[in-house]
Amino acid sequence: EIEEDAVLQEPLIYLHRSVGSAEPSYLPVAGWEQLSCILTEALDGYNELHSAMNLVLFQEAMQHV
Repeated sequence: EIEEDAVLQEPLIYLHRSVGSAEPSYLPVAGWEQLSCILTEALDGYNELHSAMNLVLFQEAMQHV
């Protein structure tokens, strides 16, 4: 029998990446810090081209991006 707490202790985090017409793929992310860096970089790039969105990327928010 598998303990539910052990399975849910550290979630698997994947990032959807699609470049041009290439097949979309999912890349594993090591943890919340790495995901925060990736999303912050993407947000900074967006903010350079569009009206700035001042988002706070806390863990619960990153789970839904």
